[in-house]
Amino acid sequence: MKAIPVRAWVDNIKSVNSQLDDYSPCLSADGELLMFTSNRDNGHKKNKFGEYDGDIYASTLNGRNWSKAKNVGTPLSTPNDETASALAYDGQRLLLFKEENGNMDIYESILDGVLWGAPKRKLSKVPNTEFNETYATYEPQDIKVFYIYDGMERGDKEIFVSGLMVYTIADYNKWGKGQSIGQPVTTRYNEGSVYVHPDGNTMYFSSQGHNSMGGYDIFKTTRNELEQWTKPVNLGYPINTPYDDLFYGSTANGKYAYIASNRAGGSGGLDLYKVTYWGPDKQMLVGSEDFLLASIAKPIQDVQIESAVDVEKRSLTVFKGTVIDAISRKPIAADIEIMDNDKGKLFSKFKSNSATGKFLLSLPAGKNYGIAVKAEGYLFHSENFNIPAKSDFNLVNKEIELKNIAIGSKIALRNIFFAIGKSTLTPASNPELGRLVKLLNDVPSLKIEISGHTDNTGSEQLNLTLSADRAKVVVNYLVKEGITANRLDSKGYGSDRPFDTNNTSEGRQNNRRTEFEIIGN
Repeated sequence: MKAIPVRAWVDNIKSVNSQLDDYSPCLSADGELLMFTSNRDNGHKKNKFGEYDGDIYASTLNGRNWSKAKNVGTPLSTPNDETASALAYDGQRLLLFKEENGNMDIYESILDGVLWGAPKRKLSKVPNTEFNETYATYEPQDIKVFYIYDGMERGDKEIFVSGLMVYTIADYNKWGKGQSIGQPVTTRYNEGSVYVHPDGNTMYFSSQGHNSMGGYDIFKTTRNELEQWTKPVNLGYPINTPYDDLFYGSTANGKYAYIASNRAGGSGGLDLYKVTYWGPDKQMLVGSEDFLLASIAKPIQDVQIESAVDVEKRSLTVFKGTVIDAISRKPIAADIEIMDNDKGKLFSKFKSNSATGKFLLSLPAGKNYGIAVKAEGYLFHSENFNIPAKSDFNLVNKEIELKNIAIGSKIALRNIFFAIGKSTLTPASNPELGRLVKLLNDVPSLKIEISGHTDNTGSEQLNLTLSADRAKVVVNYLVKEGITANRLDSKGYGSDRPFDTNNTSEGRQNNRRTEFEIIGN
C-alpha cells in the first residue's frame, strides 16, 4: 500500500518537549487541554538502567501557544510508571494504564474540581487479564473502550474492544469480555496505540503492519454503514516518516492533531508534534512561495503535492459551556444526561466541573438529542440538538443558568414536540415528560403552571387556541402518570410572551415552546 501525502504541517511542540521521551498525547475535544507521559527528570529514584519512571504531565493552550508542561502529581503520578492513554472528550476523565500484580491494566481518573481523583480500574476483571491491556480510548457514547492487548497466541499486539454489559443510569460499570476488532485492521505485526475521534466513526491507530513507511506508522479507518471498520489508510508524509510515528489525538473539528515521533530534528527520544491540516490548495496569485498560515515562519518554496487527500468534513456538534446558579453566578456541579430522542434511550451521561461549572460534549451526526442538565435543589435545564447525517461541524458555546426551586421560577421544555399545527404529542417527547414527572414526584409540594407559546405567524385567536390545547395535553399526560390534578394548571399565551425575536426563523422556533412555572411550593 502506497502512503498518500497529506496537506499538513507538522511542528515540534518545543514548549512541552524534553530531552527524554515525551509521548501518548491526550487531547480534549476543544483542543485546550493536553496531557501526556514523559520519563524526564521527576526527582524520583532512577531505575537500574539510570532512567526515571514515566509520569503524567499537563499543558493548557494559551492563545496559540502551549504552556510549560507541569507534572500533575499524585495520585496520577507516583514513583512507579503511569502512562496517560486518552482524555474523555470533555477533558474531565483520563484513561491510563499502570502495572498491577505483574501486568498492565487500564484505569480511569476523574477530575473533581481542579484535582484528579485516585485511578480506579476502568474495566472489570474479564478484560483485564494476566496479559497486558494498554493505550485505551473512549468513544462518544461511552459504551465501548478500545485498547491494545498483547495476549494473542502469535505474540503480537492487537486492538481489542470491550463493551458495557449493562447500560443504565443506575448501573453503569459492568464490562464484557474483550475481543479483537479483527480484519481488515488487525495484522500479524504490532499495533501500538488506538484513538477514536469524537465523531464516533473514525479510528486512528499506529501499526508496524499495513506496509508502513518504517517502524510504526499512523493509519486511519472509518466505520461503514454496516458498522464495520474499513481498510486502513496510511496517513502518509509528513505525518508518517521512516522513523516511529505513534499515537494520535485530535480536536473535534479535525483541523489539528497531536502525535509522537522519534524523527530526526527533535528534542530527544520521542517528541510531541502538532499536525495542522491545510485543507484544499489555493491558487497562487503572486510570487514563488506558498505563504500558508502554518508556514509563515518558514515559507515553503516550489511545493509539489501529488495525489493529496483533503481532510474530510466532520459531521458532529460540540456543545460546551458552563453551568452556573442564575442568581449567585457561582459554578454548579450538575448531572448532564444525553438522550437519543428517537429511541427514547440514554446516550451518555457525565458531570460539569465542580470548580468551574465547565462542560464539553461531542454529539455525532444522525440523531435527535435531548440534553438535560440537573442539580439537586434546582430546576433542570433542557436543550435539543437535531443533527442530520453528514451535516457540517458545529460548535455551540453556552452559559446555562439553573434556577432554584422557588415560586416564580420558569423553565422552557425544549424537548416536548407536537405534530405540526396540532396538539398531538410525539413519542420523542416522552423522555422530557418523564423528567418532569420525576421532578413533581421528588418535590411533592410543587404546584406548576404549564403554558403553551407560539410565534406570531397566523391569527392571534388560532395561536391562543393552539397554545392552550397543547398546554392541556401536557397536563393530561401528567395526570395519567399519577400527578394530582390540583397541583397543575394550564394556560395558552399564544404569541403574547415571546422568548426571542419573531423576525428570524430561529427566533420563531425558540418562541414556539412549552414552559412550566412554579406557582406554589
